[in-house]
Amino acid sequence: MQFEPEHSFFEAGSLLRRSYVLMEHRPHVMLTCTERTVIVEVEYRLLRASQTSGATPPPIVYRLADGVGVGVGVGSEDGGGQPEGHCTPLRRCLGRRACTFLFSNEFCGSDPLPGLRKKMAVTTTCYDDTKYHNAKVVHLKYRSLLESGVRNYSRVQLMEREVLSKHVFGLTCPQHEAVRAAGYRGRCEPGLSDPRTLRDRAAFVMSKVHSEECRQRMSQVLCALEYSRSAECLPPFMWNGDAGDGGLSFLITPTVGSRPVWQPPAASRHPSLEPVTIGFYLLVHSGFDAVMELLERVYDPAHLYVIHVDLRSTALRRELEAALAERYPDRQRLRLLEKHRSFAASWGSERILRAELECLEELLRMAPWDFAVPLSGLDLPLRPAAELAATLAPYRGRNLLHHAEHKFVRTHEENNVFAMFGCGDFVFNVSRPGNRPLRLKIPVYGHATWKALDRQFVEFVISELPSSPLARWSLLLRVIIIPDEHFFATVLMNSRYSDTLLRAKVHHPKRFQGENPDGLCRHRDVVEFCGKGPATVAPRDIDHLWKFSGRFFFARKFPSNISDPTRAKYRATFARPYYESIQHVFPPWLPTYIAKISLQWLEISDASQDDIITNPMQVYPRLEPISDCCEILHRRENQAVFSYAYILDFSTAGAWYRSRVRVTPPVRCYPAATCAARRGSLLVELWFHAPERWTAPAYEACDRQPHRGRWCSPG
Repeated sequence: MQFEPEHSFFEAGSLLRRSYVLMEHRPHVMLTCTERTVIVEVEYRLLRASQTSGATPPPIVYRLADGVGVGVGVGSEDGGGQPEGHCTPLRRCLGRRACTFLFSNEFCGSDPLPGLRKKMAVTTTCYDDTKYHNAKVVHLKYRSLLESGVRNYSRVQLMEREVLSKHVFGLTCPQHEAVRAAGYRGRCEPGLSDPRTLRDRAAFVMSKVHSEECRQRMSQVLCALEYSRSAECLPPFMWNGDAGDGGLSFLITPTVGSRPVWQPPAASRHPSLEPVTIGFYLLVHSGFDAVMELLERVYDPAHLYVIHVDLRSTALRRELEAALAERYPDRQRLRLLEKHRSFAASWGSERILRAELECLEELLRMAPWDFAVPLSGLDLPLRPAAELAATLAPYRGRNLLHHAEHKFVRTHEENNVFAMFGCGDFVFNVSRPGNRPLRLKIPVYGHATWKALDRQFVEFVISELPSSPLARWSLLLRVIIIPDEHFFATVLMNSRYSDTLLRAKVHHPKRFQGENPDGLCRHRDVVEFCGKGPATVAPRDIDHLWKFSGRFFFARKFPSNISDPTRAKYRATFARPYYESIQHVFPPWLPTYIAKISLQWLEISDASQDDIITNPMQVYPRLEPISDCCEILHRRENQAVFSYAYILDFSTAGAWYRSRVRVTPPVRCYPAATCAARRGSLLVELWFHAPERWTAPAYEACDRQPHRGRWCSPG
């Protein structure tokens, strides 16, 4: 929104006119009047990219006439009737002190200029509030259908939510000695801004807050960030007890329960041969049938499962309670979190992180496990849980976080680190008041939502973090944009567990879709920033997923309708286990050869080839690059640098053995981000950003080096 006021000092009995320019790509709008005035007229017209003075369309005018109720528009400026206009919801602003909404085709209910970005000039006229004493602020809200891929503007339902003006324009923050008495803790420096200026700046945020509980929390967050732009001042709702001496509250961290006896795994000569135990936790909010299909395909009694149902999804909770009691009665292996331990996990809000923490706490209360792996209701497995358990075996004690990069490190990015805080069903830019970005004092790391966390690190996060020195950043880690994509990596890299990071993933989400069908940012109706997310898997993607099922174990996100053709093709394609589909590529003699080599290594040489019985060969991906120089290619999912492990179970003389063979591709990577690979008699070279210094002499020098049967590349 761009707004340029066209008014002078307001005096009782005079008109006040304000002009705005509304744009689709900056959609969050607030039309306001001064204290003791209300909107009595709204005039608007579309602005075209190129128009002559003669082609300027006449303005549409809505007026609040004497005796006419709020929101009713009357004729044009000459008193006669006029068309309804192309954005009739603007009528609902009449008679209110302020009006907030998300400007779009869906808000207006039509698209007057198809194929063009809409830009609209709006002028409001405010008048003395003599009839509408204590006029309210109205929030015109709707749920976008474009997020579901539906472009039908007339079907969008607009809702009015009124808020008292004093709640919108009445924010006050304690000053001086009253700050600590009010329950704020940490490094708080009160008295830095003019209170009236803060109230005016915070009005947009407060106009969209409708419950008293959210209003209180939002006010405290705004004040805390006013006291500390580095987010080191913690608001009262984050603490237990009136004096704030009871530690972090349940809104921030789980209540620690009893734990089963668990010891770190004893040193084993061959830990990579012993599958891990996984604690899966599912965050679901809709699609009962899709959730049940996921459970049926991923459930294995050797592992643990916790399900978190969105607090608002009452019907789904009832369906799951009944179905789980019938199909999965063993509550020692699968549990549904109670309603009082569930949260309204809106996209982009810190409540997704809070739901994750509660799931992790519940897993810690269950039987011992090695890794915690999150899933959503729209995931589906590409391979069984048992194969993931075997793949993770060599990485005990590691934390798998994809990317896990230090973010916001460049100076020019400081202005982009805005604080976001969610309450109700919306995530607000709480840096908006005064356009005041955060000042980061610790390194912040970003990572993908889908990860695998080591149990000891999880225990640290749940049990130790709330009372550790890192607790001072509790607010920062919840107002950083999309907290569940920053929290775990930031805590990990600023703790004693920093050397356990493994930049790897077991999920394969579809490529991110950054725009809705109108070509605008996604999730605009629930967050005040440009949202993105993986696109929905389509039938044409299934073959691609099958190709990558040798490397990944889960894919997302699938359509929620289980009758969708995408799911039907998935079931048909993945009907055969992965290992069965690849047996034909192994020479018939290979399993026996591996078994004999293994027996020789074990110094068991009295077995003949006829005595050896082998199971089908299992193939599992290695999750780390074959060398540091291959890391870039590995992250880009280039299959030339993927390496694998072959697992073979075999028996001889009545005894069973397991052998693991590491298979490294004949690939050599170089610091200059190049890769050369031999495939039979073919040399494949993959280049990324090749510098100009790589010339023919460089090649010749490389060729003169001793290669030991490997290929060389300049750099």
